[in-house]
Amino acid sequence: MVKYLVYPMVILALSAFDFPLYAEEGEQVTGAVRVAGGGFSQEIQVLTEGKDTPVVLCDTPEAGRVKKLAAMTVKVTGSWMLNKQGQKSCFTTKSFVVTKHISGREPLVGTLVKNNESFAIKNDDGKEYKITEVSSGLAKLAGKKVIVDAKSINTSNKKVLKVVSYGEFP
Repeated sequence: MVKYLVYPMVILALSAFDFPLYAEEGEQVTGAVRVAGGGFSQEIQVLTEGKDTPVVLCDTPEAGRVKKLAAMTVKVTGSWMLNKQGQKSCFTTKSFVVTKHISGREPLVGTLVKNNESFAIKNDDGKEYKITEVSSGLAKLAGKKVIVDAKSINTSNKKVLKVVSYGEFP
């Protein structure tokens, strides 16, 4: 008898469920990441230049990764989720790229590689950037994907990068 009571409720619940509608795939949004609100009502937003209203990211695992990059500038690729009226409600994150660090410099994103006693960042294209003065905390991230803010410095015979700040890439 319990089966018959549960079954109609399931059918009713499914018929009341709103299935999301999506706009065109592959759109891009670029801007600074901001986390607004607190507790259970946090919202991940991208503040785009020249627009008064921030773009709200839908609650997805990829958006959770973007959240960890607060105050950095990112380019998010995805699509708009539409409400019943066909208006944009939130932006679904399919992928993202960090375009600017909090400092305003272009970030180094790649795998931290240890070569004998020196370190380098190897990006997705395979290019290596030699870095100096690697802290013990950064050294522990060898082999992992990291995001680094580095300043270019000139030594007697070559140009190297000095790490200003770093973190594991989300």
